[in-house]
Amino acid sequence: MENRKEEYDLIVIGGGASGLTLGIIAKNRGKKVLVLEANERVGKKILATGNGKCNLSNAHIDKCNYNTELVEQFLLQQSKVCEYFDMLGLKTKLVDDRYYPYSESAKTVLNLLRDRLGNVHMLTDYRVNTLVKEKDLFIINKQYTAKKIAICTGSNANFGINSHNLLTNFGHSITKLYPSLVPLETDTTFIKKLNGLRAKVRVNLIDNSNNIVDTQLGEILFRTNGVSGIAIFMISSYLARNNGSYRLSIDFAPDLSVEDVNEFLNNNTIFGLLNSEIADSVVMQASSRNVDLCEVVKDFQLKDLKLGDIRNAQVVSGGVPLEEFDENLESKKCASLFACGEVLDVDGDCGGYNLNWAFLSAIIVGNII
Repeated sequence: MENRKEEYDLIVIGGGASGLTLGIIAKNRGKKVLVLEANERVGKKILATGNGKCNLSNAHIDKCNYNTELVEQFLLQQSKVCEYFDMLGLKTKLVDDRYYPYSESAKTVLNLLRDRLGNVHMLTDYRVNTLVKEKDLFIINKQYTAKKIAICTGSNANFGINSHNLLTNFGHSITKLYPSLVPLETDTTFIKKLNGLRAKVRVNLIDNSNNIVDTQLGEILFRTNGVSGIAIFMISSYLARNNGSYRLSIDFAPDLSVEDVNEFLNNNTIFGLLNSEIADSVVMQASSRNVDLCEVVKDFQLKDLKLGDIRNAQVVSGGVPLEEFDENLESKKCASLFACGEVLDVDGDCGGYNLNWAFLSAIIVGNII
């Protein structure tokens, strides 16, 4: 023990939304805290959320917005998230049921988190290579000791770092990881010339039995290797949780009926209805499928779906099962070991649900540390 530094009440591994939140709450409760972050600065992912505006939460948080019903017992404490924002001194605004900082700047959120940490000891660019427990003390890299440890490391989504092994070393399991809230790679035969174009559409996800298993109304963005945009992110969340073969059906005129589109096209050119590049693609696919233009306007098909690169994902679906932790998110396999945020097998829909879980899980742990 002679080479080990001073002992802490709590060491938080991970300086993202959940790690910083836990550090603040534990400090406010009089605990001696150390926060360790592997990146060169804390809160890197926070700055990318909500296209830089930081979609903090949602006005309609429910278990149906997450991949597991086990979150329900934790969502009973949802009111504490808004109380936490008030404690930070963060003014929020509601836009289409989504909570944002009033400034609509993720920098505001990160700056407040860093400010409220105050004199909490924090190390960046620090990798945890070894984490062991001897008697009642955890030891990190043979340097730092703590009575309690919280794993808030997230995942390797969005250029993050995967540190699930810190929990598996204590006997925890890990479900397979899939990128979620991510662009989709597709067959590009009919979209090669659409790169960079955006369109407001209805997207249906169709299974092998020709059933619609998910539908989203919103904007899509065509890319060189597939499609992106909020509607696609929502669809990708379903794909990450459900293995199988699917295709996309894009309705380019979601507010018009088949009869409306057919009547228009009987009397006008398709270029009076759709963007010219999209119209060209519709014409090409209609010819290939040997069907009327109207059918393709309402059912533009993209096949060979595949989840995009995990580095471009907002979150990862999968992780350490929630059932291996108790109601305080303390490990059932190792006393005084806690987990928060994305390292757990909890992922939510697009719309603030994942960042909400990061805050909420940290609040729950912080209040009992």
